[in-house]
Amino acid sequence: MPNPEDYTVGWICAISTERVAAEAFLDEKHAGPEDVSAHDNNDYALGKMGRHNVVIAVLPDGEYGTASAATVARDMLHSFPNIRIGLMVGIGGGAPSAEHDIRLGDIVVSAPRNGKGGVFQYDFSKTMQDQAFQQTRFLDQPPTILRAAIAGLKAQYEAEGHELEEMINGILARKRKLQKNYRRPDPSSDKLFQSEIVHPPDERSCTAFCLDSPSNLQPRHERTEDDDNPTVHYGTIASANQLMNDAKLRDRLAAENAVLCFEMEAAGLINHFPCLVIRGVCDYSDSHKYADWHGYAAMTAAAYAKDLLNRIPPKKIESEKRIIDIVMKIAEGAAFDSHAEEHNPTCLPDTRVELLQHIMSWTQDPNAKAIFWLNGMAGTGKSTVSRTIAKSLVRTGYLGASFFFKRGDGDRGSSAKLFTTIAAQLAIMQTDIGPYVKDAIKLNSDIDQRKSGFIVIVIDALDECELEDDVKLIIRLFNYDKSLGLRVFLTSRPELLIRLGFSYTMVKMAVPLFIFASTICRFLADRKCGSPDDQLRKVLEYETKSQESKLDATYLPVLNQQIAGLITRERNEVLQQFKYIVGSIVLLASPLSTSSLLQLLRISRDAIDTRLDMLHSVLSIPQSSESPIRLLHLSFRDFLVDSEKKGLNPFWIDKAETHAKMTDNCLHVMKGFLREDMCGLRSQGLESSIYACLNWVFHLQGANYHVENYAETLQFLEQHFLHWVEALSLIQQAPESVKMITSLQALSLKKSNKLLSEFLDDALRILQPSLHIIASAPLQIYSSVLLFAPSESIVKNLFKERIPKWISLEPKVERSWNQCIKTLEGHLDIVNSVAFSPNSSLLASASDDKTIRLWNINTGECIEEFKGHTKPVNAVVFSHDSLYVLSGSEDTTIRLWCIDTGKCVHTLEGHDFAVISVAFSHDSSFVASASDDHVIRLWRVDTSECVHILGMPSKERYMQGSSLAFSNDSSLLAAGFSHETITQLWETNTGTYVRTLASRETLESHSDASIAFSHDLSLVASSSNHVIQVWRADTGDCVQKFKGHCRKVFSIALSHDSSLMVSASSDKTVRLWNVETGTCIRNFEGHTESVLSVAFSHESTIIASSSGDGTIRLWQNNLDNDVQESDDYSNKALPLKRAETSDSIQGNRGYSEGVKDMVFSHDSSLVASSSYDGIVRIWHAETGDYSPQQQLPLEICRIIFSHNSTYVAMATSDETFLWIWNVNTGECFRKLTYRENIYTLAFSHDSSLIASASEGTIPLWRVDTGDCFLELEYEEFSQSLAFSHDSSLLASESGHAIQLWSVDTGECIRELMRGGIIRGGTWFPAVAFSHDSSLIASSSQRGIIQLWRTNTGECVHKFHTHRRDGLDYLSFTPDGLHLVTRFGALMTLRGEQIIRFDGFGFNEDYSWITWNGVNLIWIPTEYRPALDCSVVSKGTLAVGCNSGRVWFMKFSAYPH
Repeated sequence: MPNPEDYTVGWICAISTERVAAEAFLDEKHAGPEDVSAHDNNDYALGKMGRHNVVIAVLPDGEYGTASAATVARDMLHSFPNIRIGLMVGIGGGAPSAEHDIRLGDIVVSAPRNGKGGVFQYDFSKTMQDQAFQQTRFLDQPPTILRAAIAGLKAQYEAEGHELEEMINGILARKRKLQKNYRRPDPSSDKLFQSEIVHPPDERSCTAFCLDSPSNLQPRHERTEDDDNPTVHYGTIASANQLMNDAKLRDRLAAENAVLCFEMEAAGLINHFPCLVIRGVCDYSDSHKYADWHGYAAMTAAAYAKDLLNRIPPKKIESEKRIIDIVMKIAEGAAFDSHAEEHNPTCLPDTRVELLQHIMSWTQDPNAKAIFWLNGMAGTGKSTVSRTIAKSLVRTGYLGASFFFKRGDGDRGSSAKLFTTIAAQLAIMQTDIGPYVKDAIKLNSDIDQRKSGFIVIVIDALDECELEDDVKLIIRLFNYDKSLGLRVFLTSRPELLIRLGFSYTMVKMAVPLFIFASTICRFLADRKCGSPDDQLRKVLEYETKSQESKLDATYLPVLNQQIAGLITRERNEVLQQFKYIVGSIVLLASPLSTSSLLQLLRISRDAIDTRLDMLHSVLSIPQSSESPIRLLHLSFRDFLVDSEKKGLNPFWIDKAETHAKMTDNCLHVMKGFLREDMCGLRSQGLESSIYACLNWVFHLQGANYHVENYAETLQFLEQHFLHWVEALSLIQQAPESVKMITSLQALSLKKSNKLLSEFLDDALRILQPSLHIIASAPLQIYSSVLLFAPSESIVKNLFKERIPKWISLEPKVERSWNQCIKTLEGHLDIVNSVAFSPNSSLLASASDDKTIRLWNINTGECIEEFKGHTKPVNAVVFSHDSLYVLSGSEDTTIRLWCIDTGKCVHTLEGHDFAVISVAFSHDSSFVASASDDHVIRLWRVDTSECVHILGMPSKERYMQGSSLAFSNDSSLLAAGFSHETITQLWETNTGTYVRTLASRETLESHSDASIAFSHDLSLVASSSNHVIQVWRADTGDCVQKFKGHCRKVFSIALSHDSSLMVSASSDKTVRLWNVETGTCIRNFEGHTESVLSVAFSHESTIIASSSGDGTIRLWQNNLDNDVQESDDYSNKALPLKRAETSDSIQGNRGYSEGVKDMVFSHDSSLVASSSYDGIVRIWHAETGDYSPQQQLPLEICRIIFSHNSTYVAMATSDETFLWIWNVNTGECFRKLTYRENIYTLAFSHDSSLIASASEGTIPLWRVDTGDCFLELEYEEFSQSLAFSHDSSLLASESGHAIQLWSVDTGECIRELMRGGIIRGGTWFPAVAFSHDSSLIASSSQRGIIQLWRTNTGECVHKFHTHRRDGLDYLSFTPDGLHLVTRFGALMTLRGEQIIRFDGFGFNEDYSWITWNGVNLIWIPTEYRPALDCSVVSKGTLAVGCNSGRVWFMKFSAYPH
């Protein structure tokens, strides 16, 4: 059965012809899905195309248009939730013009133009010739990954042409039945008519009617062999719900909107299923008939789509967000007309007339305030009013969206999906503005004229939003921009906190208690409780009694039916059962169905039904046992758990006791459900198990004093921790594991449970660096996560038996956790700046890739990517209210980004050169920016106005160090300039210079330094080269000097209390300093390039660093724990000798410098490695241990084994020596000297000869004597050498050609097609002979391998590996069927232009170990190979890292 999670590409077709074409291009066909989501009526074809698993679906037969396409896409995403990119592939009508020579069979690809998306939506108003149309909008752009692949493929086609026709013909040759309808028709049938020629409205052919005069045709030249045929066009595709068959309208749209193609489905997809639209041209969007071209046009579109997919590495797709996460971030049941709310009441006719009229008048009063607040006590009917208002607004067309909060009801209890839910509803309810209200207003200033009045958003029960800070944030955001034409109607209880948030905008109102009336009405109508007359008497009796609150009179008449007429024993039993069942229901984190409750509570269905049978007036109890039971009103819960009613209310529920029981129930359910690899579990009991996994910690927190120790919790985690995390991952909730573990840590500290605390600390360290991979590939927790965890990890040692048994040699890892919590990956270039949000929950990063990324600190997930800058981004900072991010770029602009929406809300322009520093005032009203144009600009946030320009003290450009900071009251701005080491102060409001805190007379000049302020502006830290100094800002006195870095310091940051300082250096380290003593407390190592920026979290417990290696690292600043240096890399070193001095030395930690080269011996028993510090080591592949090592004086450029595995030869690029080392003795067997530097080496197959390449010559040496017996002269630099197996021939690769030399005569007997080699080779392209010497293989930088016949020089095959490195080594297997590379063995497939991976290897970016090209084991960042430092031999992998780490992994069998 195929796993739906394996499919990452969604492919949608409109008609069956398009589906047939799509399936024809599948390289593998998979069985159809056994199960799909409820209500999914799609019919799917599954398979593999290139390296990607693809889901293909087609619109139902006879259905066309945007709505049908949207439905198919929606259902596909529910059944295949892991889809990351979408394609809409099929046929469309071309729009030829003078600028675009579009022919039948050509391909049109939706591509953005002039900042607009590649799909243009329009609507018809008539259906006849000369019809009018209404422009709607340009839809969103295709995903970046697809646009990047388009650019690459376009460049490839321009340089080399395409092979689309060959691909189609190859398929038709294998699938002969398709030839009739899917081959290219006769070109003579491709006729383009003049626009005014209209085909008659009958079935006559164009031949009979339209071709009566040659002048009816538009003249076109014949395409030649030099023309691409079919041609690929890139531009705008127009989409509507109706077929375009009007030539004049076609021409008009093509001219006005640069439309190249027309179709009918894409507009329904783009904003709900981000995809690329690819259309084969089957007609000319006119009235003429071209039915013969439909099949071929579908084939050309599918061929292009496959070629495009082949350019995209699977890892790139896996790094994309799931489409369902992008387009479906809505809270189910939150809308007033949702299934959860639709049966709840509205105001009865002729009730609350005055109130409702007042609210409706407010909605359209241009002078009224933007927000209307209706407040009242619990049960006063606020929600009923909200539903009534929403319903009225729908009728008038003014409802924008509605959101009904409900605590404990999943996403409705928090604000996490409030704005995405509102946005989704706006797109449906208000088509004039769609999902981009603000953008539409900016682009169309007359939008308010299209519909007079205000759009209203209804938000009910805001007090039930769980987090108080979120409530404040919601109010701020709705008040941010008054120009949107929005009105917001809110309801809540009148608590002080919320009133303070609303006081400046709201209208205060009070209404009588409503829930009493509605509850009693339901109670009287419930015949199970008795006759209405009897029930009413009971209610009236309660009304005459003295009650503690109105809720007693509301709920006690209902509840007392549970115990009416019972004797004491029976009464107590019922009350106990009531408290267990109903108490659990009211305290659930989210509603559950009866079926799930009976499994969770371990109680019979009859018991639940009996207890709930008379509670229909207070609970929503659906007829179906699979639907959730819900509270009709939150006041019922409040009534039952009110602590003041303990001892007074017989139905009172002890919250802590009930939570404790629920905790036990959750643990019981999970123990029976959880196990390894749960993907195939059936759905029975799934809801209760999911609930338990998500909420057991919630109930444990609520249990409070009822849980004295956490022995059962620890026992559960020790047995099921990995299973629990796997389960969370399978339900797309892996980040919740970190949140729950963090909550458990706080509980364990309160109870002083040392064992539990230690387990949780280790569990958090297990999760933090690998959470993103666990989320996307859950079973990695049993392989990668355990394999690469430190040897002393508690979790690893508890679960080590879960590591797959087919791994016979595990990598040697560190002994204990280092200080790096996690590594954040995603930027495509160096990361220049990092900044924490004030609450330390988010991290922002700015990169040379022109983007700013926003990261969740707890999960490591990139939650937002801000795009808009056109050049590298140098600086980034948060506003102090955490609502915005500010960025400064080399494009001279500053951009203000809204965190919640991800949109750029302001672009500040005025600087002439790169912006190098930015700062936010503490009240978030001002921003400051410093630039290479010698000025500081002060901007007002609300108006985007530059209010002050402050001069810099220097006129020298490119001052790399500068710092800006506002005082805590936002009244002052301080600026430090490292070039002059000067600090100046200005008034924010006036821009007036106040004083110089430190001048060039008091501080030493630190050219090209970094600078930082303390948070109270009392201290200034600056660096000069590798030395850091801290100064008093007011006097300029140096209070401390810090030495420790060995290279330039790029960034400094001071902790919030100024007691600590952190620094980043080009020595690739981060150092933590004690400001008072000047001592280095800790040295953080891990980055592989210069560290460019550092920042403290607000509590100074986490340090963030960014680097030229493109990563961000988060470091734990736990000063109570001393981190031990790992000594696992001694790897059982044996005594060995230096070649020159024979001194005995002992190995230590692998290498102190990065690994440079690795190679397997030809019998695969040994691996040789070299490092940048000149050390060569020989490793035993079976054990991963090393024995002899060789120390050379300089950096080694190449290392090779002799074919008999007896010798290792080495050469350095800066000297003229060649060393030959005896592997068995560890002695330098031979040291050869040449007059030129030596760059590469090759042994003959009998190990008697060795060839070396120098500039212009190739000397050949005899190994036994050391004699140079032959010199081959060549005018170019040879980068790779290989002997034939009989040692009679030598091949040399120059990057432009392969030369074949006779070893006997030194003659160049053949040059293999000079110019035929793919140009742009790697620094060391590879060349290799097959074992029978009949073939030569060569590689190039573009990932292409070519095979050549030795005797003729003919290129017989060219394979695309889609790799950019790892091809500096090639060798044939003895059977000639495989080529071995650094990333694995490749198996050639006859008749295809690709190579299949066979066995174990590495993926493109070396982040995964693969099996047959499929990702198998994820490799953490610090364990990934350095360039050209991975080798694979069947089931053994060896890796050398930039850190100097060397590790091995051996597989005893295929994965199973």
